[in-house]
Amino acid sequence: MLPALPEAWNEGEAKGLRARGGFVVDMKWSAGTIKEAGITSTHGGTCRIADHSLYRVQGPDGQELPADGFITAAGEIYRITPRDKEKVSVS
Repeated sequence: MLPALPEAWNEGEAKGLRARGGFVVDMKWSAGTIKEAGITSTHGGTCRIADHSLYRVQGPDGQELPADGFITAAGEIYRITPRDKEKVSVS
């Protein structure tokens, strides 16, 4: 989720970033990797996370959703956190 992060920005946060498909992203990172993010859907639709095998997605009700594509509802916030590295499969 941070493919173009400059090395000088090793730690930080951003709020209100607009993403394709009608999503608003707030995120915090440390050591150049996402620690947590919230994706708000502005009008519903499918959301796909790049490098989805690295992240866990929780819906507004706390249920885990597939990071490679999940249906969103307008106005709802979806929580993104990193998966445990030992559990990530690399193909």
